[in-house]
Amino acid sequence: MICDPCYVISRSRWKEFCSLLYATDEQTDVIGLDGHEVYVSHTHDGDGTYRAKYKGEYISHCDVDSGLLAAVPKLLEWLGEYESGRSCTDQAINRLNVTIGEVAEFSYDDRIIKFGPVSINTKSNR
Repeated sequence: MICDPCYVISRSRWKEFCSLLYATDEQTDVIGLDGHEVYVSHTHDGDGTYRAKYKGEYISHCDVDSGLLAAVPKLLEWLGEYESGRSCTDQAINRLNVTIGEVAEFSYDDRIIKFGPVSINTKSNR
């Protein structure tokens, strides 16, 4: 799933996740969590709502409350609130079932975060 990781990483493990994330000063990072790769990027403008495209076509939006967007494997044991029904960004993005293999083409360039075929412009849409 592609979303703000604060919506899906369990509260009990959030501090540990942040420690791993902020161990480097990189814009983007691949973090290993319990044997899974999580692709994480800071947004250009922090919190907000950003437009998402799939293969160049607008599909939905992403809400951000931690200044981050991530591609998080659904099998990750760290998932907390998502599993108990808390909303994770827009369901249109989650229905795409973008694979981690596709996300391996992960980048941040001039405010655009790309998770494989999904691109999200993180410059403010206000």
